[in-house]
Amino acid sequence: MRLEGNRTGWLESPYFSVGGESDSRQRRLDPSEAEFFAESGYVSEGYSLLNVGAGVTIPTGREGLRVDLTLRNALDRNYTNFLSRYKTYALDPGRNLTLRLSTDF
Repeated sequence: MRLEGNRTGWLESPYFSVGGESDSRQRRLDPSEAEFFAESGYVSEGYSLLNVGAGVTIPTGREGLRVDLTLRNALDRNYTNFLSRYKTYALDPGRNLTLRLSTDF
């Protein structure tokens, strides 16, 4: 979900977003994967993540500077992505905070 606002003072196009990702436990495995996972002790688990973000455009010159801040896995959930190459020995990172600055040229 994304809530967008109008110009606020000298800031343009402010927004706030809330989103998520939900993955269920993987039950249908290729036979070679099932054998590998049985040997390693890996079991895929389902998980849900909460992501939040906000951003604004700061007028600078002709194009403006876009500032976006995103927090992925806001609740700091321990999870392992089934498609990760590291899934049998490492958890995915906890919270991930990203600051992005962009402009058109």
